[in-house]
Amino acid sequence: MKAKEIREMTPEEIERSLLECRKEIFNLRLQFQTGQLENSSRIRTLRKDVARLETEKSARRLAEDGADRKSGMGRRARKEAARKSAATAENEARRQANLAKNASK
Repeated sequence: MKAKEIREMTPEEIERSLLECRKEIFNLRLQFQTGQLENSSRIRTLRKDVARLETEKSARRLAEDGADRKSGMGRRARKEAARKSAATAENEARRQANLAKNASK
């Protein structure tokens, strides 16, 4: 499954594909353990498909939250940026209050 194909899927199709891939991986593992599996590379292919599907699912969830997909900012970085922004706003409010206080003297 190509990444382009996954991007064109609806969220429901992604969920369905994830479920199907995971079921197939489970069945292939059982076949592998019993010695019935002929093409063991199929497990690897399916694991990569699951990873691609999960990546797209995560990217869409982040896009819904307003995060830029290509920003590279994780949760910790966004939290730190928000903290710095709040501190900057607080410092600006203090500066304005000091200016007003000094102007009234």
